[in-house]
Amino acid sequence: MSGAVEPVKIGLLIDYIEGTGGSDSMLESIVLSAFRVAEDELRARRMLDRGVEYVIEQANGLPNGSFKPVRDAYYRLVEAGCVIIFGPWISENGAPLGEYVNAGEVPCITVAGTESMLGEYMFGLPAGSMEEEP
Repeated sequence: MSGAVEPVKIGLLIDYIEGTGGSDSMLESIVLSAFRVAEDELRARRMLDRGVEYVIEQANGLPNGSFKPVRDAYYRLVEAGCVIIFGPWISENGAPLGEYVNAGEVPCITVAGTESMLGEYMFGLPAGSMEEEP
């Protein structure tokens, strides 16, 4: 069979909407830039043999919104065919989402600061630790 190889889909679950939110949020642009740099490096090293498609979901999660939109956004990314999801950002959303993620559908890498959500499918990449910061 010949034909184009489908791109790998990476989900971005942005659960903190700044100001008016929208697709131009600073958080989204910074993260997408970092992912594209990594993508370029992998391509230069011939470690990436297909395109990458970033699927973005923004949800007004805790503390300004509620958890349900975050959970729903996670499942939309799963249904979109993402193989991994980067997010959520906020600990208050990561802790309850961990239960759903660790059920084993699609893994997440989170920058949230709590370890209570970590498990077989939820990985932490925090920029600090809640216990040490106070």
